[in-house]
Amino acid sequence: MSLSVRERRSLARLERSLAESDGHLVRMASMFTRLTRGEAMPERERLRSNRGWLLMTTVLPLVLIVVLIATASGRVMSPRPVWCSALTPLSGGYIQVPAVCPR
Repeated sequence: MSLSVRERRSLARLERSLAESDGHLVRMASMFTRLTRGEAMPERERLRSNRGWLLMTTVLPLVLIVVLIATASGRVMSPRPVWCSALTPLSGGYIQVPAVCPR
């Protein structure tokens, strides 16, 4: 497994911090590492790459926020009315006025 420089630095910082706070635990982990150095990691303990977390943690919440904002503003659920003209009775005749047409 290859780690980036940033990851190696972070691990080194964690190791130093752990050594300062709990030396006994560091010695136990070191012994475990020496004892299992030549063994392969058991399959059930391997971490699988899961890119679905990106969708669940970033994209999906953003989509939900956009839908909520659009719904709250009324643009998604209530479309604009369609305007048409209608004849309205006036004394002695009819005039044409704008009206909302039924769908």
